[in-house]
Formats: sequence, structure tokens, C-alpha cells
Amino acid sequence: MNNEDYSVQPEIFVSPPKWHLAHSTWFFEQFVLSEFEENYKVFDEDFSFLFNSYYNPDTGDVKSYIVSLRNQQVNIKKLNKTITFRYDELIWTELSRKYSLDEIEELAVATGFSIRQNFLDCKHYFVDSLWEKE
Repeated sequence: MNNEDYSVQPEIFVSPPKWHLAHSTWFFEQFVLSEFEENYKVFDEDFSFLFNSYYNPDTGDVKSYIVSLRNQQVNIKKLNKTITFRYDELIWTELSRKYSLDEIEELAVATGFSIRQNFLDCKHYFVDSLWEKE
């Protein structure tokens, strides 16, 4: 794959390439190495989750989940808490929204702010905006 192939999800029917790489790596380890390589030890037992994200171009929403790949319990030592996950359970991790620069400007003005500066990545896929109260 070329560097350009690692960009954001271009269409609703196309998953991001890194999503495919994560799935391919997990499936290869789970169903090839673990099954056919004698004495194979998985890299990390805690990697029993996959990451999925879905982009809706009509609303601009990006919903991100991790998916439990087995019935499992995860122990969070610092919280002294154990959480149980079912096989194929979706764990919602993020809701993002993509706005155009015009939409960001409209939101700022409608709420009594002005855009002081927009900071864009080199390909203009992402933006952070510094707002100032009018």
C-alpha cells in the first residue's frame, strides 16, 4: 500500500485501510498462526477487541466502536473493577462530526464567537479552530 492508501475513509462503502490491516492481523494470528503453528503464543491476550468506525457522509457523523471478540472479563487495576463483555458486543468509544470550514464559521457566529484561526493538516482532512468570544 502507498502512503495515500492510509488516508481517511473516502466513501461510506469503503472502510479505512488501517481497519482492514487490524482485522487482517488479528484474523491471521487467530486462525492461522494459533491453529497451525505448534506452541504459538499470541502476542497479547488483551487484544481480543477490534476497532470499527463508520462514517455517514449525509450527516458527517463518525461513530467509533471496539468489538469484543469473545466472552471476556477485563480487569482495570487502578479502578479495582472488572468489566464483563459478551462476544460481538459493541463498545461505543467516540462520536465525531466532520464540519466544513463554512459550517464551523456558521456555528461560531451563531454562538457569539469568531474564528481567530483554523489549523489544518497538510492535506486539509482535519481542522482545529481557535474561537474567540465577540
